[in-house]
Amino acid sequence: MAHLCSRPLQDRLRSPMGREGALTRVEVVDGWLRATDNDEAVAPAPVVEDRIHRFDAPELDEEFQWLRTPRAEDVYSLTERPGRLRLRGRDSLGSLYTQALVARRQTEFEYEAETELEFEPETFQQMAGLAAYYNGHKHHYLYISRDEALGKHLAIMSCNGDLSLASTFPLGQALAPLSAGPVRLRMTVRFETLQFSWSSDGNQWSDIGPPLDASLLSDEAGKGEGANFTGAFIAMCAQDVSGQACPADFTYLRYRTGSV
Repeated sequence: MAHLCSRPLQDRLRSPMGREGALTRVEVVDGWLRATDNDEAVAPAPVVEDRIHRFDAPELDEEFQWLRTPRAEDVYSLTERPGRLRLRGRDSLGSLYTQALVARRQTEFEYEAETELEFEPETFQQMAGLAAYYNGHKHHYLYISRDEALGKHLAIMSCNGDLSLASTFPLGQALAPLSAGPVRLRMTVRFETLQFSWSSDGNQWSDIGPPLDASLLSDEAGKGEGANFTGAFIAMCAQDVSGQACPADFTYLRYRTGSV
């Protein structure tokens, strides 16, 4: 029998992968289907994956999704800067309208996601980066923006889905200044813990911000409990609430599962 299930975290009854397909062995007893004794549901087997999505093809890999429109050109371009995924900044990450966001699903309890981003914001109203995303009020976001005094910098925004729906930023420490040029962003998730890090060269990595609660990115946590079961995503995104549509160029997205 094919059916839906969820895989909760062992220590918390929260399911970051949302609803998943499963199989259960059944037998016919007195004309009725019954689950076979002592046979548990067969959920998706853990998969060890190390995939680098590059953006040099005419279309995105089939793992990617975006929000609220069938018109890909409203969200991203693979041709404005060949070899890059270009997002032009749109609404905030909590918006229910137009967002510039391209994402793929979280498929395992442990994973590492990494991207390289070129983004030169001119105002605090412009942001772009890498997010662990469940919906508009449940996400953790490592982003590049601009501060009037500090200039280009890295910071973290977090929205935990409580009734206030308030985003907290910057989170955990002072803003991290950046020079011009590309920056690599990474998030490492081990069950219910998420840690962001960054690198200017891809060799030396530095943690940024405190460990965050990845279990909040589930249907069982926060506002809207029991209403969605979409599952958590790894998202590349860009915002520009000044209306200038500042471009953010992503070189790749690497997704690696297993013990990381």
